[in-house]
Amino acid sequence: MAPFNGDTFSRALMILLFLCVLLGAISAVSLKYSRDELLFLRSNVGEATTSVDLTEIETFCQPIEDNNSVQHVGQPRYTKHHRRKRGRRGGLLVKLRNRKGKTPVPSIIVFNVQRLYNKMDELIYRINNQNDYKNCCVFCFSETWLKLSHPDSILQPSGFTIYRQDRDPVITKKGKGGGVCFLINNKWCTDIRIISSGCYTDVEYLAIKCRPFYLPREFSSVTLTSVYIHPKADTDVALNTLSDVISSYENADPETLTIVAGDFNRANLKSVAPNYRQFVTCPTRGSATLDHCYCPVKGALQVNTSC
Repeated sequence: MAPFNGDTFSRALMILLFLCVLLGAISAVSLKYSRDELLFLRSNVGEATTSVDLTEIETFCQPIEDNNSVQHVGQPRYTKHHRRKRGRRGGLLVKLRNRKGKTPVPSIIVFNVQRLYNKMDELIYRINNQNDYKNCCVFCFSETWLKLSHPDSILQPSGFTIYRQDRDPVITKKGKGGGVCFLINNKWCTDIRIISSGCYTDVEYLAIKCRPFYLPREFSSVTLTSVYIHPKADTDVALNTLSDVISSYENADPETLTIVAGDFNRANLKSVAPNYRQFVTCPTRGSATLDHCYCPVKGALQVNTSC
């Protein structure tokens, strides 16, 4: 083993001190970059081919001590809030009207028309000139007074499809009045089928199942039922019949959205179906509320009497 040399030890010590000083100087001048700065460098490394580009990157990547003092690239110094123009109406009803056929719950117009075929001119005029009628998803009519001699072609406006249940004079022993029908907007739904219908001495109804183009994921379909109960009917028998019908298609499809509307006169569906809510609270004929609209979902419908 070679003898230990003092000169070798002093040289090694000087080299070690030099390395310590060098590492300290490098750490003192080391650059710190934020995440956005590194992403900016990565996205511009292939584009920085000129001296101007390199100068811009070097200017941007200056050493920083506080990342909060750096303005991020691509972000404005202030956020501009877009305000609604003056004179434009706001509110939930306006937003729903702007959605037209893509509302979460279909818009429904309920009428006791008392003979439909002689009111078609007025209905077509309103559909052509009033947005509430044009964009309405469903028209629910009671007391249509239709017969087999009235073809569907004269009863459905352009863009709508009719589904009807006429009164059977043999069963009801009444030759005049009665009958229910739906007018469905083709912009809202075209996949429709009749699931139940009936014409009895105490109640007339028509139930259809719709699978519209737009529907919240909570519901698999929309089941609509149009009802007419005449003033002298046995309300207990009529409501029990309706309860059985509604229970049958609710059991078949528990995720369907059920809406029952029509002319109930003195009857109240809540007496046999307590989970259903009646949304029509304003008088519909004189001072009485005879036309009802029921749905089990709280707050699903809102009555608008301006139509």
